[in-house]
Amino acid sequence: MNTFISLKSILASFLVIATVVYGQCGGSNTSITSDDKFKFFKEPFYKELFKVVNPSPYKCVTVGKFASASFKVSRGGVVTMYEHSGCSGVSKDRVIPQSSQPGHNIKDYGILFRSIRYTPSP
Repeated sequence: MNTFISLKSILASFLVIATVVYGQCGGSNTSITSDDKFKFFKEPFYKELFKVVNPSPYKCVTVGKFASASFKVSRGGVVTMYEHSGCSGVSKDRVIPQSSQPGHNIKDYGILFRSIRYTPSP
């Protein structure tokens, strides 16, 4: 009986660990293609490109102050833009592909954003 309870506890622990690891990795379907790019511009309406990054699901990326951006990713999802570095401060979501190109952050939100986090569609 004690062996059965110990084995049951071990299996339950393994299940919890596997679930946590799977969740942190974002599941198994987070593929990004080489055509997927996030472009960041210093000026409104896509002027003065200063940074291009490949989307990294669930990771905070600090890019510097941007007044406009273009979020191209074939899978869709949500890009959360943050006021401060390290994905902190005021945040606004952009749903891809419906609203994938914020053109004038000062006019639309009253701030310049500095970091982003991409959450792919399930």
